[in-house]
Amino acid sequence: MTRERFRDLFFIFAITYILIIVIQLPLAIFYSIILHIENRQILGLIGNCCTLCLIISIQSFFPLSRLYCYLSKKTTVFSILLFNLLISCFLVAFFYKLHLHRFDEIGLYLFFAFAIMIYLNIVLYNQIGYIEKQKQRLIAYDEYFPVIDHLITQLRTRQHHHDNEIQSIISLMYTHKDYDSLTKAMSEYIDTLSEHQPPDYLLKMNMSLVSGFLYQKKRTAEKNGVEIHYHFHSYLLNSKVPEYILVELFGIMIDNAVEAVLPRGAVHIQISSTENSICFQTRNAGHQLTQDERTLFFSKGYSKKNSSVTGKHSGLGLYYLKELVLEKYQGNLSIYNIGTDIVIEIEI
Repeated sequence: MTRERFRDLFFIFAITYILIIVIQLPLAIFYSIILHIENRQILGLIGNCCTLCLIISIQSFFPLSRLYCYLSKKTTVFSILLFNLLISCFLVAFFYKLHLHRFDEIGLYLFFAFAIMIYLNIVLYNQIGYIEKQKQRLIAYDEYFPVIDHLITQLRTRQHHHDNEIQSIISLMYTHKDYDSLTKAMSEYIDTLSEHQPPDYLLKMNMSLVSGFLYQKKRTAEKNGVEIHYHFHSYLLNSKVPEYILVELFGIMIDNAVEAVLPRGAVHIQISSTENSICFQTRNAGHQLTQDERTLFFSKGYSKKNSSVTGKHSGLGLYYLKELVLEKYQGNLSIYNIGTDIVIEIEI
């Protein structure tokens, strides 16, 4: 038992207990009501012996292992159903052991039984929601944290070459005798070093997952011929929204802007933060938006991108963005023009 997962143990125990109750309840009714056996010791002995014989028969002729494997692969809905059946069986067994006969006692027991069921379902629902959030967070970290690890390795490698770079800069003083040639040589050498330096936001941002995601998006866009320019007004980002949700929102906005300027173009992204929210803004070349376009821009299925360049578009990305920002997290979403550039901005 100690080698099994808790989930597997729960399924095994729940299915076993439910099967025992299903077997014992009809036997208990049959012996106590039809045969009128009053002696509890005799009733318990006969009932347990009959239960054991039936269980051995079921185990011999029915593939319970297949039933377990089939049921354990089902969805969360089935897990909730199995949990409720288990609690119901506990309550039925407890009710039978109490031997309640008065109407008020039975009514009070049923009231507390339903209250317990409702409370346990609320706890189960909250736990399932928490587990799903943790799963999404782990998926996001698994996807983007390798980027951070790779850059940290690069940074450590560059530290070994730092002394050589300093010596190279000093040697320029001996190979260039006049001020102008020395300034030009040092400027060219520093520019060469800067090209291989990781961007500042990777090291300065407090949200490592977001920084790794932004860096990956920039590299992917550059492979498609699109330049992404990040403009940070603050590296300390504060929001009540989980990082993996922020990654999802920023991804929709960046993808929309990049697809709008393909095959060659530039996207400018402004990132700032207040005490409780993050402001994320994308700006790309476009056209003057009409009032109808502003109204329909975040509607389901709406898209005006050139499908011959960017492929098929479902028109669901910006609609999903609106649902998350406005409905779920009560943030702000806006779209407007600066000249002919299209700006989409969220505050969340």
